[in-house]
Amino acid sequence: MLVEISNLSETISQDLLKINSSESAEKFKIKHLVKKGTLQSLFNKMKDVAKEEKREIGKELNILKKNTEKQFKEKYQSFAQSSNIRKLDLSLPGRTNQKGTRHPVGQTIKQMIEIFQDMGFSVARANDIEDGYHNFDALNFPPEHPARDMQDTFFITDPLANEDAKERELVLRTHTSAVQIRLMESMEAPI
Repeated sequence: MLVEISNLSETISQDLLKINSSESAEKFKIKHLVKKGTLQSLFNKMKDVAKEEKREIGKELNILKKNTEKQFKEKYQSFAQSSNIRKLDLSLPGRTNQKGTRHPVGQTIKQMIEIFQDMGFSVARANDIEDGYHNFDALNFPPEHPARDMQDTFFITDPLANEDAKERELVLRTHTSAVQIRLMESMEAPI
């Protein structure tokens, strides 16, 4: 019986070295560790062993079983951990961050612009900072007009104005008509 234990120990050691996938681990487990496996068959033969040898053979069988289970568990865990690590596939397209949505007012403006564009209109955009001529003078706002009051308009000094030249009057655009003036200067009628 001790020879059978020694032979099985060698077989188990060789089979442990062959574990390199989940399939091979499962085959090892079925061959050696289940109720009808090789280890259990040796335990079943214990009833045929003489009383004086049972203690020594039982001890050797238990040592083999514990070592086999321990080695199998370590091998399986190391293999399972390495297979659980996600492989980085650089050929996959990137993931976009889909947090939040557009503001309802922004959605409504976008829909209105699309409707007008479908009707043949175009959308013009311009800077929010405009010079005084395009914001007031070109639209025939006289210098004493209430829209030019400090309470209604935010005036800014032009940092790019020449020291010799009179400072240009810059304002935060007070209405969209300044954009229309720029379009009339740059395009032919009809607009």
